[in-house]
Amino acid sequence: MPDPVRAALRFMHAQSTSMTTPRSMDDDDDVSTICSHDDCDDCESARRHRRIIDVGEDADASGGGGGGGGDGGEDDLERWSALTVRHILAARGCPVTKTRCTTRMREIQTAADACATMIERECDEVAPARTIEGREKIERVMDARMVLVENLVRTQLTNDFSCVTTALAVMYLDYFIAMSGYVIASNSCWLYQLVSCACMLIAVKFEESEETARRDISARLQSTSDISFDHVAVAKMEGIVLRELDWAVSRVTPFQYVPYFLCLVDGQSFIRGDKDRTTKILRRAEILSLMVLYNVNILARCESSVIAKAILCIVLAEQCGHVYEESCIARTIVTHILHHLYEHDAEHFEMVNARVLECMRMMTDFTNTVNAVVHRTRDCNRSAQMTGDQRQLRAVAAE
Repeated sequence: MPDPVRAALRFMHAQSTSMTTPRSMDDDDDVSTICSHDDCDDCESARRHRRIIDVGEDADASGGGGGGGGDGGEDDLERWSALTVRHILAARGCPVTKTRCTTRMREIQTAADACATMIERECDEVAPARTIEGREKIERVMDARMVLVENLVRTQLTNDFSCVTTALAVMYLDYFIAMSGYVIASNSCWLYQLVSCACMLIAVKFEESEETARRDISARLQSTSDISFDHVAVAKMEGIVLRELDWAVSRVTPFQYVPYFLCLVDGQSFIRGDKDRTTKILRRAEILSLMVLYNVNILARCESSVIAKAILCIVLAEQCGHVYEESCIARTIVTHILHHLYEHDAEHFEMVNARVLECMRMMTDFTNTVNAVVHRTRDCNRSAQMTGDQRQLRAVAAE
């Protein structure tokens, strides 16, 4: 199992353990503290939800606000905050687990603090693909970049690295191409292979914590690269890349947000105790986060936090069987995340929601394009194989 899935599973297990740990009940505790946010007298989420039910809006809340909410303002945010992912998936017959509100608020606060810290760090990072000059430099070597990213992903799968490690390596590579003063001649494209190998080596040393993952890493990277380099050359290029990065190797990647965002949207309640569903969600999110690395347009137009929201929207929409429109899922998820990270700012909410929807459309279009190419290649290979079999049969018949 890949490291990011294991890490996220450990995160989920820790949350689940904290939920199920028994505690002594105080005098003011009663059974109402164990709730599903639908029948609790003290939970703010329950009060909001009951207000929706009282006015008869819970039936159409999943589709009534998807058009942009131009006149809704605070009421619009309040309505969408009451519609949790728990309610959406419960309508599909998915089992949910009742949790303690006090424990739930603690884990939400922990996740919100972690997300706020990462968002603050991301604002201070330099994104080369979002500058005009950097974007132009990357586009000049777009074909070579696709090959390099493919090699990095293959290296990750071969060595069972985390997808965060691969994302870091791609970020280092883009930064070196866009921001460094080195000019690589068109007949020296092999140097890009050396740069990408050094970037992966730096990412592994920084991200992978297990000693077995870093053992003989230089030799293992050579085995999955198209071109093999000696250790001295890789070590020298590693020093050059680190100097260009100014030793700022800590970067925020989209997949790092996913477990925390899943907690903020109350996704823990329908996957707790179901490891298969948890693994499926996280693996799908990992695949989408790797797919984004191939597309410079998405990296240039969207921050990691926006990409993570879009990934979570797509994955949970698939869990709902696409019965609910993705715009409804996106609006609900974005509302819950912003509800815990910011104040109720309607203008900010609409801006982020629009950006998440745009990122979802870009990711969906790119996925469809890739799938079409894969199917077309598979059909061509099948046709070529059938043609070869026919020729062989004809040769046998002629003999």
